[in-house]
Amino acid sequence: MKRVLPILSVIALLAVMASCIPAATPQSVAVQPSPTPKPLVPFGVQLSWKNDAQSAPVQVALAAGYYADEGLDVHMVEGGPGVDGVLNTLAGREGIMVGIEAGDIDLIPQRTEGRMPLVIIGALMQKKPEAYVTLAKNVPEGATLSPALMKGKKIGVGGAENYKLEVLLGQAGLTLDDVTTVRIDVSSVQALSMGLVDWANAWVINQTYDIEQTGNQWKGLLFADWGVPMHGNVLYTTEERIQKNPELLAAFVRATLRGVQKCIDDPDYALQATLKLGGGYDTPEKAKYVIDGMNKLSTSDQTATHGLGWVDVSRLKTNAEILNKYSGIPVPGDMNAFVDMQFVEAANKK
Repeated sequence: MKRVLPILSVIALLAVMASCIPAATPQSVAVQPSPTPKPLVPFGVQLSWKNDAQSAPVQVALAAGYYADEGLDVHMVEGGPGVDGVLNTLAGREGIMVGIEAGDIDLIPQRTEGRMPLVIIGALMQKKPEAYVTLAKNVPEGATLSPALMKGKKIGVGGAENYKLEVLLGQAGLTLDDVTTVRIDVSSVQALSMGLVDWANAWVINQTYDIEQTGNQWKGLLFADWGVPMHGNVLYTTEERIQKNPELLAAFVRATLRGVQKCIDDPDYALQATLKLGGGYDTPEKAKYVIDGMNKLSTSDQTATHGLGWVDVSRLKTNAEILNKYSGIPVPGDMNAFVDMQFVEAANKK
């Protein structure tokens, strides 16, 4: 006859057996500390002018985090009246590592006569937006737009740009004797709208906006298209920094050219970036006009081949020869030492 253990006895027996089994030793898990974020490297940029929409590529690169992606903590240093941006850049004031100059031709005297060890490392615009402009109503209907239209006209002059005017006129076989030069002490916009001159020196990415606000349309002759092939918003640094900090410079150029491309691909984003990070100098309407104008000048046949930011040494040599002819400024001895495209080339590698 089978014995049936009471249920309570079975439970008690199982409890005793379980107490005899040694407890499992808990596995210790090593907790890895979170990696400490690498601090960003401070990096100053000397702007060619005030912190307005003309600095959109830098502002966009900041807003989109392109500089931070490269490990850079970029800050902008304003240019403008009374600011010697080249000296600031050479001295590294306020942590400046790279400067932006309005045109490549403006750096040639600094390199030769000033014996400053400046090196051009890129250009944000393929053409400097400097031009001679006139009111559209001054151009006969059906006339071909060329310097020939300036013959017999009153041409506003300020100072240093006169040699550029001579080159421009020469493209149509004219000289200064074929025009009447008028020194103006007001803005180009005022001089044109008041009828003081027929043609005036102006930038076609911002000052022409002001002309349009007077109810006028305009026509222009870019120096870059008529004998003075200047690049615009040129990036430059020093020979020493290229030797000592090539990685930082490569990172800056890479991120900045991403900013240029973003301006082209998404001008609305660029507008918001400049309104947020700019100095409040432009209305939204004018900022949009400036960005659209710069975008048109950022690309060329050269960038189609070499990528954004490219500087054509042969064009710079032409500008140097112009300065030598009209101002006696020596041509840099080694143009290839004056222009270093290694960072642009690296940034554009697919």
